[in-house]
Amino acid sequence: MWKLGRIVLILVLTIVIMTVFVACENTAGSIQENQTQEERLQEQQSQEEQLQEQQLQEQQLQEQQLQEQQIQEQTQANQPQEQQTAAVSLNEDYQMGEESEMKLYINDQEIPVIWETNETVSELMEQAAISDITVQMSMYSDNEQVGPLGKEYTRDDRQTTTHNGDIVLYSGNQIVVFYGSNSWAYTRLGKMDIPQDEVNELLGNGDVVLKLSY
Repeated sequence: MWKLGRIVLILVLTIVIMTVFVACENTAGSIQENQTQEERLQEQQSQEEQLQEQQLQEQQLQEQQLQEQQIQEQTQANQPQEQQTAAVSLNEDYQMGEESEMKLYINDQEIPVIWETNETVSELMEQAAISDITVQMSMYSDNEQVGPLGKEYTRDDRQTTTHNGDIVLYSGNQIVVFYGSNSWAYTRLGKMDIPQDEVNELLGNGDVVLKLSY
């Protein structure tokens, strides 16, 4: 009888110990699972914060680019208006009379000119209004004098036979005045309004200095 009671006691203790062990394992597993869930939640929150920060940066960048684009568009919109205003002012000055026209000087002697109405002449007037255009000319081919303008101007070259007194643009950046005749592709600028013999005397006796003034 005593032995039986002892055996029962051992079985009861064994069951209690196993129950406690299982409970501890469950508790530890539950704690570990809770920790894992908390870590996952923290990681998810961190990712969401990073995503929000990235979206905010992208939004700020888009707003900055939009502002820069608007400023650029406004600047581009103002440029044609300023150019048109300058062109209108120049045209008004031109229509006021001879005193406002572009003048041609050969060796400081003013020469009357009948100017062409084209874009090239307008560009020359605009440049001359800023500062005089002075060109060192050189005699060439016993019928003309040619010199560099220092920049490119709009070309409308057409096959042309020039005559005494003609003024043309050659190759977009050179001005030519004729005291003879020649056939080539030029952009017409104007014609000196003086007799042929005066043109010959003016241009046929050595290199000259040409000046355009407005």
